[in-house]
Amino acid sequence: MGLTNEDVEEVKKISGVENAIGTYSKDVAVKIRNDDKEFIFKTIGISNSINKFVLRSGKMPENNDECLVEEKFINNTKYNIGDSITFDDIDNVFKIDKLKIVGTINSPLYISMDKGSTNLGSGNIDYYLYIKEDLFEIDYYTNIYMQISSNKDKKTSSYKYRKIVNEVKERIEKIKSEREE
Repeated sequence: MGLTNEDVEEVKKISGVENAIGTYSKDVAVKIRNDDKEFIFKTIGISNSINKFVLRSGKMPENNDECLVEEKFINNTKYNIGDSITFDDIDNVFKIDKLKIVGTINSPLYISMDKGSTNLGSGNIDYYLYIKEDLFEIDYYTNIYMQISSNKDKKTSSYKYRKIVNEVKERIEKIKSEREE
């Protein structure tokens, strides 16, 4: 069903939420050129305000046919900046399905080796890539990213941080059924 602008606005009203934005993501299968291997990528729309990534090499995408990949993908494959990747867009979510790699990044969303599960391929996400948000051809958000007030000076592993996050999470759960309608 997806998330709407109204959902984002309601999350912003929750006590403890400093900022919230709607974003897009989609898992896709990428067939590696000259090989039988297939990797599953989490494709994420570039957001300029929350969960900012670090550009490690190359440049930011300027055109809709350009993408950023995680450094690990370049290190583990024969791909380089300037190469193109093609993915299966089985749900017709994207305007195009061939992208030129223009840079590498590190994302704050994936600080561990585990990138989550998916219903594609082996069930695990292998890599992530970022694209311009207007490449998505869907009229709903797939995620809401938020910043929690009073947490900027706390370590994410601390009890105080987790306590504040859990309190906000409980408030979000209270509006869940209403927003699902």
